[in-house]
Amino acid sequence: ACSSGDYVIIQFGHNETKPELHRHTFSQTTYKLNLRWFIRNLRKKGVNVVLISSIARRRFENGVCVNTHEDYPEAMKQVAEEEGVSFIEMSERTRKYLNEVGEQESIKYFMNFGPGIYPNYPNGKEDNTHLRPEGAALIANMIYNECKKLKLEFVK
Repeated sequence: ACSSGDYVIIQFGHNETKPELHRHTFSQTTYKLNLRWFIRNLRKKGVNVVLISSIARRRFENGVCVNTHEDYPEAMKQVAEEEGVSFIEMSERTRKYLNEVGEQESIKYFMNFGPGIYPNYPNGKEDNTHLRPEGAALIANMIYNECKKLKLEFVK
């Protein structure tokens, strides 16, 4: 339950490009409509909304981390501008970071590892979307710094 003056940070866009009908949205129509629905319903409660574009997936082609989110981050930015809410761009920021650290070094941030590291994954896992604790801390720090730059009230 949100109260007036609270902040809600909204980030989605990883699954919306998938072809399954129950997940898919179109960036310029249904995706934007969903974002607006969240924003408008939260505003009715007096809640402050911050939109954050999806972080990059760890997908490298010829040694370069590529964009896998199509134009969804730009669509989110457009909605933020049209609705007058804060926006934090993380897609390009994280893709740039992954390119700086490189394909091999970036593995440590994602749930991409061999057997024997985590008890819940005895055989290891290959997941270049979701984060390990190291990646979560890195991304949280990036977002915190952006919230400070935006001078959001909850950041001290």
